[in-house]
Amino acid sequence: MTKHLGRYTLVVLALTSMVLCQTALSQNGKKKAARQPEIKSVRIALKEEPRLGSRLAGGVRSSSILLPISPSRMYPSYEVSYDDIEYTICVNGNRIINYISTETPDFRTPEGIAVGNTLEKVLEVSQAKLVKEKGWAFVVPLKSGWKAAFIQGASMTEGELAPNAPVIWLFKRGR
Repeated sequence: MTKHLGRYTLVVLALTSMVLCQTALSQNGKKKAARQPEIKSVRIALKEEPRLGSRLAGGVRSSSILLPISPSRMYPSYEVSYDDIEYTICVNGNRIINYISTETPDFRTPEGIAVGNTLEKVLEVSQAKLVKEKGWAFVVPLKSGWKAAFIQGASMTEGELAPNAPVIWLFKRGR
């Protein structure tokens, strides 16, 4: 795994791993661990920055890694890079990009927001309100179309965020 593998990709991998590792009964009734196949993310080097609505190039094998992009939607995901920035993208059934995210600290939105910036700074720059997407993330929309995501607690959206809560990832999401 790479250090840039998205937080939610890791959650999906962990859940998949738990399912695959469920115990199976052997002939003598004792439990033994089921074999776990290695799960690999599809990785792609892009020639241009990923954009919502663009089509994922042909010839790329289908991804079996599903990523939750909201509290109620999951799509096949791919790890991609462009200009030394790591992104996670999701595509719909027509291979159209409908989600882009990054955890790369060197990435900056047009407003200058980066992973690690505080909630206080994001709210000041965005002049927007914090939105709780229950069970997924706290989100602040930016004028550029990017959104800053924050998480807290086991359910990801527990309690109220402190002003110094850091941006965990930045994302754009289509329909």
